[in-house]
Amino acid sequence: MKFKGVLVCSSLVLGLAIAANVSSVKQKGMLVVGIDPQFAPFESVNEKQEVVGFDADIARALSAKLGVKIEFKRLAVESLVKATATNSLDMAISGIAIGKKPGVVFSDSYFSSAPVLVVRKGNPKKITYPAASFKGLKFGVQANTTSFDAADQYLKPLGADFKAYNDLKSSLLDLKSAAIDAIITDAPIADYLVNTQNLERTGKPLKLEEYGMVFKQGSDLVNIANDLIKTMKVDGPYQKLLEKWLINPSR
Repeated sequence: MKFKGVLVCSSLVLGLAIAANVSSVKQKGMLVVGIDPQFAPFESVNEKQEVVGFDADIARALSAKLGVKIEFKRLAVESLVKATATNSLDMAISGIAIGKKPGVVFSDSYFSSAPVLVVRKGNPKKITYPAASFKGLKFGVQANTTSFDAADQYLKPLGADFKAYNDLKSSLLDLKSAAIDAIITDAPIADYLVNTQNLERTGKPLKLEEYGMVFKQGSDLVNIANDLIKTMKVDGPYQKLLEKWLINPSR
């Protein structure tokens, strides 16, 4: 009897560890998606407090393909991978660069991007990349992002000084007030800022990176996501989303 009890407990533990899959999502009729809606035009919140943007529409297309409703759970971007790995989410999407992360698997790339520099209009410090030195210059970058990693790898060795921020909005306020000289952010976000605020993009991208949707390791939802990406690119909806959200692929 004790051995049987152990088996039951083990089964329960294993059940808790099972990844969200197509069957479980269809059974509950809902796709629970983690997102950090502060990166327009990929994800933001409109005046009705609805999550909107390129990534949000990709997630909605996936829920439609599955024939279920969608629920967005707003979490800080640095928490999304862990929440997916622990089954708190069915998936996550938020401009997350594909890479090795414990407990999760990425879809195929749905967008190519790169960290770039954004400065005040007129580029008063004449900042560019690449450059021989960044000594005497202060850069703002969001912590726990690939932009932060790129800045640490490519700019810090050239003497750049950094201030890490918890969100993009705070770094923009400091940039506009000249508390910092530039910010590092993903190219499409930089282009959006240039189009909507008194800023400009300067220099070449630091490095290329690919965005992917995040699923728990072992989930068959990733197969549906990969099929969706391929179909959207071939049949046309993908290009329409780029045009809708005024996004230019990394240049």
